Amino acid sequence: MIFKKPVLSDGITESTFECKRDGLTIRGTIYRPKGDHLPIAIVCHGFMAWQDSVKHYAAFLAEMGYVAFTFDFCGGLLCVEKVTEKPQRCLF
Repeated sequence: MIFKKPVLSDGITESTFECKRDGLTIRGTIYRPKGDHLPIAIVCHGFMAWQDSVKHYAAFLAEMGYVAFTFDFCGGLLCVEKVTEKPQRCLF
């Protein structure tokens, strides 16, 4: 299934992040509205899915003034460096 990239309003930025621990890496996307000291929301995908399936929720939350984070659980698409590489465990 192909998911459309969310359309972002002016003032909402989209950027990627990664966290490393014990040789494992988890990657995700941040949707941030303008402002300081904003509330946050962590948007998790369901079983057999990946972060692209929930990015529209994160974009909507950013529209509401939240800094919203999406990420892939272990075995997710962004956890694989190369298509031929065996997925690594991504959770800490």
